[in-house]
This record gives sequence, C-alpha cells and structure tokens, in this order.
Amino acid sequence: MAKMIERSERAERLVVAMETSHGSGEFQVDPRLRADEVWQRSDETMSRAVIGVLLTDACDSEEVRRLYHPDRRLLVTTEHADLQQREILFEGYPPVQVSRWDGSKGREGEQYVFEAEHVWARYNRAREAWIYGRRMRSGAIEDGLITDPAAYASRSTLISALPCIFNPDGVANRAAEPLIVTAADGSPRRIHIFSHDEDARAVRWTYATALRYLVWFHLGRSGPVFEGNIFDMTESLAADQPGEAGPLRSALAREPVSLTCEATTLVEALALWSEAAGLHVTAETVNAQGRPRTQLRVWSPRAGACRTLHLVRGGRFDDGVPRYDAASRDAAQVLRDNNTYRGEVAWDHRPIVNQAVVLGDVKRYELTLPLWPGWVPVADLDNVPAEDRAAARMLALTPDMVTALGEQAAAHTWYRRYHRAGSEYEQYSDVARLWVLNEDGCFTGTAYNRNPPFDNYQPFDFATVLAAGETRRGAWTRRVRPLAPALSLDSDGRSLGVYVEVSFDGGSTWVRPNGPISVLKDRAGIHFDADNPTQITPPGVSPVVNNLWYALVDQVFRVRVTAVVESDERLMACFGPDGLISPTVLLNSQVLRRPQSLKFASRALGSSVFRDVPAISADTRDDSVVAADLARWLAQNRQDRQVQVAPAIPWIETGYAIGDRITGIAGRQVSFATTQGTEIQYPSVLERRFVLRDGRYETVLTLQAADVPEGVL
Repeated sequence: MAKMIERSERAERLVVAMETSHGSGEFQVDPRLRADEVWQRSDETMSRAVIGVLLTDACDSEEVRRLYHPDRRLLVTTEHADLQQREILFEGYPPVQVSRWDGSKGREGEQYVFEAEHVWARYNRAREAWIYGRRMRSGAIEDGLITDPAAYASRSTLISALPCIFNPDGVANRAAEPLIVTAADGSPRRIHIFSHDEDARAVRWTYATALRYLVWFHLGRSGPVFEGNIFDMTESLAADQPGEAGPLRSALAREPVSLTCEATTLVEALALWSEAAGLHVTAETVNAQGRPRTQLRVWSPRAGACRTLHLVRGGRFDDGVPRYDAASRDAAQVLRDNNTYRGEVAWDHRPIVNQAVVLGDVKRYELTLPLWPGWVPVADLDNVPAEDRAAARMLALTPDMVTALGEQAAAHTWYRRYHRAGSEYEQYSDVARLWVLNEDGCFTGTAYNRNPPFDNYQPFDFATVLAAGETRRGAWTRRVRPLAPALSLDSDGRSLGVYVEVSFDGGSTWVRPNGPISVLKDRAGIHFDADNPTQITPPGVSPVVNNLWYALVDQVFRVRVTAVVESDERLMACFGPDGLISPTVLLNSQVLRRPQSLKFASRALGSSVFRDVPAISADTRDDSVVAADLARWLAQNRQDRQVQVAPAIPWIETGYAIGDRITGIAGRQVSFATTQGTEIQYPSVLERRFVLRDGRYETVLTLQAADVPEGVL
C-alpha cells in the first residue's frame, strides 16, 4: 500500500471491474461503469457502492439489464497497470439496478445505476450464517473420546434445543475441553464449544473464545469472506498462554454476561459481540496477488495507529507575513501540508457526567425464617387445654391405624378431613400443613391468632433476622416474597434448595422433616404434602409415640426455613461531585443499570443457620466494590467532551484505515484528544466514503470516539 505522503503527489481515479461470468473469479475493467460513491463501514453497517452505467444507443437500459446479472461480482479499484498494485476499495454484487429517466423539457435524460451490496452483506443472508442452538458433544462423542480420542477430538453436534447464549446471567456454560480442529494451513486449532447451563465442570466464555466459536462455525471457510486476523489475534488466549499486553488483548480476555446470539445472523451476532466487548469487527477487501480477498479484522478503538490530518492556517500575521507561504513550496509539498480541504468538527459537551449512579441487581439475603400456621384455628388441634390434649391426640389416625381400619377409616371425621384420600380433604388441606411467613400481613390476628407463641399475627419484620445496619424496623414493604433456594451448598457442592427444618420440642432441637414438601410460589411459605400428617415424626420415632399432629396439639411443633429472600434495595453505588474537578457548573447525572453483571447475595449478614459453617461453601457475592469502581470510573472518565469529525480529502486516500485514530489537524493546532481518566483518547475512523463529485473524487472520513462498553471498568 502506498504511503499517504506518496498518494498526495498524484491524482488517482477509480475503475470498476466486472466478473467475466458468474463465479469465474476473473475480472475485467468495464469502461461503461463508473464508481460514483463507495462507503466502507464497520460492524453491522455494511459497505456499499453506487455505480453509474454509461448508456448509449448501442447499450440502452434493456441491454444493460441483460449484460449485468445481479450475481456477477464487481470490484471498485484504483487504476494501475499492475493488478497487484491496485487498491481494492469494494467487492460486491449489483442486486439493485435502477433505471431513471426524465422527459421534462430541458432536462431530458436517462440514467442507469447499480446499488451494489458488499459480499459481507450478501453472505449475511446465507443459511450457514444464521445462528441458532449451540454446538456441543453428544453422548456418542463423549464415549468416542475415551476409546479413540484422535478420531473424535474435532467432533461436535448442533443442539437446537439449547440457545446460543454465552455465560447466561454470568453462569459458565463453556465446555472445559475445546475441540481440536484443523486450520486451512494444516495446523491444529482450539475451538471451544458449549456445555449445558447446569454443568458443574463448565468454565466461563471469554470474548476471545466466543468470537472464535462464532466465526469457526458460522463463517463459510470457502469464501467469499475469510477469517482474516480473528484466530491469529485470539490464539494465545484460547490456549491460556501469555501474550503481548494491550487494550485489544485485555478486552478479548474479559468474560461476557448473557451475550445472546440466538436467532441472529453472523453479522448481527458479531455486532452484538462488538458492542459488549468494546471492540470492532470490520470486513475489508484487500488485494491478494491481484485478486480480491475480503476478510475480517478485529480491532480496538484504543489501539489503532495514530495519524494526523493536515490543513495549514491561511492569512497573515500582524506584520503582514503569510502564515503559510504556498508560493515558496512546490505542489507536492502543498498537498502534503493540506490533505483535507473541508470538513466539520463538533465538540459536544452534553455527555459530560460528573454524578454517576450505578444500579446492580436486587440484593438477596440467605435467612433462616420462622414460619407460622397458615390455617384458621380448628377444634381438637389448636388451643387445646392441657387436660384435653390426650383425648385430642386420640382422634388422629396414624398410618397403622388407617391400615387396620381398612375401608372403615373413611367413616372417621378426622380421616375425611385431614387425610389426603379423605372426602373433605380439599376444604381442610391447609390444616397442619400450610406454614407461612406472613411477609405481607395477609394473615391477620383477628382470624389466625391462637395459642402462644402464635398469639399475635403481624406482618413479618425482616429487621428481626438481618444484621444491624442492613435494615431497620418496618423498613421493608409488606409484599409477597417467594422463597428462593439457599446460597449454601451441602458437603458435596449440591444445592440445599429451600432448607426446611422442624422441631417437636418447641424449638430446642431441629431436624429435617420426612415426607414430601412443596415450596409456595406465590408467597414465603411451605406445604407438607404427606398423605397423612402423622407420618411426619422425629427421627427414629414411631407415629404412635409422636408426630406432627401430636406436637401441634401439645403446642410444641415449630417450622423454620433457610432460603434466599429478595430485599427492597438494589446494589447501588454513587460517585460525585465531591473530589472532582468538574469542567461544568451544572451537575450532570447518569444512571447506569447493570443487573446482569453486578450482584449482591449474602448469607453472612442475616440469620442463616449456615452463616458460620465454613465446611459448607456458598454462592455468595458482593459486587459493591466493583459497582463503586464503575461509578467512579464513569464519573472520572466522562469529564471531557465528545468529538465527532467528518473531514474530506480531495483525492482517493486509503492511507487512513478504518480503526486508525486521528489525533488532530496539524497546521491548525486543532487537537481531537479527549481524556478517559489519565488516558488520552482520540476518535477512530469508523467509515471511509469515496465520492465522485463534479468530476473529481474525494475521500470523506467519519471519525468518532468509542463509547463505554458493557462491564468495562
């Protein structure tokens, strides 16, 4: 590629070459075609071109439609006798062909125009570019890896039942062992694949491994778009090897959270990936020994080559001396010093932030909570005087009694009401079985008060089970809060679920109940689902001796649960304006919501019976420091204006590549620098546009600073 300084010394024009036949790969310059405009873009914004067709009496619109098939590729290149020296600015197809004519007096004329799409845009509609399901190892492949590892090392299968979501809610779902596939050059290559979301052995995806997965499985390796630098840039990260530090590697090493690529095309998926990673993926066409080759390039807006535009300041100093004496310089020098002849620079101060608020997920606590009876008191069970309790216990039928009575059991009132097979069970199904927290106050004392300690039904106050400083009395709203599985795990690393315990001695000792239990979905509570409530007994004790029903009659049965409860508060961090040197008088706030990536889940700040049990691991998490860092980073790094620039160069200029950073305009002392904390940032070239205007070509650049990606600190 010619240097910019060389390009300014000569005028270049663009030519259009057409494929000799569909799929031939051979191109010939067509003098009837003229490149009016070419857009080179990045990410999901596709490159495109407008090509004008010269109409003659011998080649009118009808003939043009016959000659130029929409499946014949065309190239827009710089003109050069040596094919290998031509700059290829565009490779694509002309699927939209427009004929325009005007018969108005004085304006008679006819035009024929191709609206050409880039090969990357056409590939975006191919079936293999669509992403759905996830690549995994089947059972047969897993077995094959044991018997014949070499034969099965590269195999995977598409599981359409599971969506393509990388690290859903931050949960690892990447298979620990990658595929070992063969690259085009014959070398081995690691490609990571999915596992299922509950796989305890799974590891988290990084942006590097996710990118490799998307490109390997959804970019056709026979063209027309090739992988470019995707695998070279990520090889060391995929192999967990050290590499050269820098913004690109740092971004690729981060882990996405809920990066959802299901039911997208590869172009759309890479755009989602780019936005989350803070990187860009560009499909660019290069000259490969005289032939066009469109390939992908991943780049960081913080690592592009720094370049400068040139436009000297005219006029004279106060003493009359010209600021720039063009007369004393030759044409080449003038062009080197003035490669942009028009443009626009906008400094926008509105996005400045000096008060930042970061919102994470709702705070969750593992708590051990006392449950109360959820049924209206009934005779012979609740409020039974001490002298009548022996008789009340005798009314209940234990499992052995039911068996002994056989069909006669159905005649007993107790059986009809309280046994699951009883005829009146539906009306009495909650008695002795339903236990609630009463977090919303729905269970009122007028209806539910009974013998102590259940003699004062009130809305549950979470201040009684949380550490001091986490809440205050009555601070939580009175609303239903269904119980979620505990954070604590058993000694084998398995979930404890909603951990239910019962006591048959008024709370002196606690045991796990036998029999099935349902956790309520509409409020905090549980339901004992045993066929017969007398089946629930202390360990090793016969129902004839003691059981749930007897303990209730004796007023000594208690229930507690250890579970996770959502609070009324989100993880939140604020920063500013104290300690900031603000460039504005006004306080400009920004709220950044990150519930998927910033979590708070604690078992140490509540009443959990497991809070001091070190042998039981727990999935606890406190991202308060991360949230505070993000709030501080956002405030400190959004203290400068945004810069948008659209300079124009009066010739075909390819020296400024997409991804290059432009520092300013030399000769005018105009700097495009902004600050990201202590780091200086420059806007990157996001688009190049080549335009034929009034018989002269010009190059228009679109420069813009990169935004803050998801999760970057």
